[in-house]
Amino acid sequence: MFDSPLSASAYEILDVDPTVDEVELRRAYRLRLRQTHPDTGGDAAMFIQVQRAWELVGTVESRAAYDRRSGVAGATAAEPGTEWSG
Repeated sequence: MFDSPLSASAYEILDVDPTVDEVELRRAYRLRLRQTHPDTGGDAAMFIQVQRAWELVGTVESRAAYDRRSGVAGATAAEPGTEWSG
């Protein structure tokens, strides 16, 4: 899913811009869970991708690491121990 340069990024899966603040990121995650949940007619494979995307960017530390690894330009990922400025 996120292994190839041609695959969707965690931000694309969550349908947000990489510069979105922490509150909006969580809101987008919850919305995407509802949209893709198999019990409500969503796609099970996409539901799993949404969960995986959240694992990659759901905390300040994991988001900063993901942004460094993926070379996300202009992302506001803070270093661990710093506050979000969003």
